[in-house]
Amino acid sequence: MLSYFRGEVYRLLHKRSMYLYFGILAVGYCLLSFARSDTFTAGSILSDAENLYSYLPALAGGFLFAAVFTDDLQSKNLATLVGFGMNKAMIVVSKFILMLLLSVIVYAGVMLLTWAIHAAFGWPPSADTMGLVGLFALRNLLTTVAFAAVAGILVYGLQRSTFAIVCYLILVLGIVDGLLVQAFMLDFFTAIAPDLGNHLLERIANRILGGLLESGTVPLLAAIEYVIYLIVSIALSVLVFTRRELEF
Repeated sequence: MLSYFRGEVYRLLHKRSMYLYFGILAVGYCLLSFARSDTFTAGSILSDAENLYSYLPALAGGFLFAAVFTDDLQSKNLATLVGFGMNKAMIVVSKFILMLLLSVIVYAGVMLLTWAIHAAFGWPPSADTMGLVGLFALRNLLTTVAFAAVAGILVYGLQRSTFAIVCYLILVLGIVDGLLVQAFMLDFFTAIAPDLGNHLLERIANRILGGLLESGTVPLLAAIEYVIYLIVSIALSVLVFTRRELEF
């Protein structure tokens, strides 16, 4: 597993399209910041963190999801790995850890870029402000990683990269959560579990953020629910991957 993980890290670190893509996003943010720099205040960085960071699960996470989970499908590399004796469960776990690691690096880089831009225009954020920025980044990091784990079930079950990427984007854009929230408001669901919508991933991430903002602690129930989502998603990925024959 370790050698496979190192190989995946090496592959992604030498993926030129990744540097090009994130470079374009960084330049776009710099240009956007320059265009509105005359309106910057001490609180502008918090506004960016609260609003612009909400696009990161789709813009940053979408690329990472494709690079980590679907590149192997397009190149038929998964079949080769399994053919050489690589355990399918180890592949699933390695992919998840890799997605988590890359997401943390990207979100940390986004925070650094946000700080540098506002400091360059004369509004250097304080340590306390950056702590709040980090909380908004954490909230979106949680959804990025969790929805990648959920969409990963489709990667291993269907082995169709395009469909998996579309499903990931639908999840992070809140389309599925929005539909489910509306469905859970029906009398049938409210009679059984009135707050069922509160246990969807988006709401769980918001509850974690709310707890950190209000008291500086993570709500225990929300944290447990989040971990359950991850464990169940990874377990289902392993199950469908084990039962599904690879396409050569």
